[in-house]
Amino acid sequence: TTGGVELGNTLLTPLFVSTPVRGAVTNRSGTITTGATAQTLAAANTSRSYFFFENISVEDMWLNFTTTAVADQPSIKVPAGGSFVMEGSFISTELISLIAATTGSKFVAKEG
Repeated sequence: TTGGVELGNTLLTPLFVSTPVRGAVTNRSGTITTGATAQTLAAANTSRSYFFFENISVEDMWLNFTTTAVADQPSIKVPAGGSFVMEGSFISTELISLIAATTGSKFVAKEG
């Protein structure tokens, strides 16, 4: 058996219960400072336990971790109206970089 206990002909698998992490969030919302130029959305943070990003503009935005965001892979595309969340079993503690084409494009971001 792998990851469970046999009881007769039944395999019992363990139930993992997680305790919610509680805390305050830091508002990282804003606008694109200079179109087509990457900006730091959040510095590296070894205490980060949650990250939420919502693109409330009319154009695509791109996120990347540790390295500068670009409007292509390997950055993560967040389309207009889309969102990106890190919670649960993996939350990156790296610097978060952001890029979009147009100065003034708006986004909502929360870090916990």
